[in-house]
This record gives sequence, C-alpha cells and structure tokens, in this order.
Amino acid sequence: MHTKHLLGSGILSWHPSERITGRYGTVSVFAKDLVGAVSSTPTDLAVHNLIGQHGQLIAVHDGNEHLLGTGMLFVEEHIAGQMSVGIRPDNPQPDEEWLDPTVLEQLNGAIVEKSVELYFEMS
Repeated sequence: MHTKHLLGSGILSWHPSERITGRYGTVSVFAKDLVGAVSSTPTDLAVHNLIGQHGQLIAVHDGNEHLLGTGMLFVEEHIAGQMSVGIRPDNPQPDEEWLDPTVLEQLNGAIVEKSVELYFEMS
C-alpha cells in the first residue's frame, strides 16, 4: 500500500508559461481567506522530503481523486517568483504534456473556484 502525502489545499492553478510552452508540468495552490478572496501568492507546499521521489500527483475535489500525472516530483520557480510543484515523466517526449490538461481544466481555479487537496503518492 502506498502512502499519500498531503502537499497542500486551496485553489489549483498554473503559471501562464505552462500553457504557452504546452508542457503543463507544474501547478500551484492558492489559499482563500475567510471572506473567500484568493491569495495572489501560492501556498507553500509540504514537498521538501519528497522532491526527487517517483509517484503520482493527485488532486482531490469533493471526495473524487483526479490523477494529474506520474513521474518524479520536483519544484520550480517561474519568472514572476511563483513556486510550483510538478511531475516529470520517466521518459518525457518533445511536445508531451507532463500533467493531464483535461484534468487541469476541470479543476482550474481561475474558471471555477474549486478548492482541492493536492497529494503526492510515492510508488
């Protein structure tokens, strides 16, 4: 049995460079305050002891698990200083999307403010 590690919870989003490059490799989680306003800076995620591990990045919304991707967990700082977490596939191919763009769109906090829990499950 594999253990799921909660990385954080909040509104799921990604840096615009992910869409521009077509990689879709990282996501960020943004907290909401007590009145429902979404923070402009991503939440710090509990990833430090998991970086470089192989497994699955999973988003949970309303009790339903959504597999974002499988591979090695990493963190990345984007141009604007936004910290993100991602999964690098075992054998990434040119023009390959690292995370499932269909699932990302379903959980896109910029369109529908759906709060998710983000987990990493080591394999």
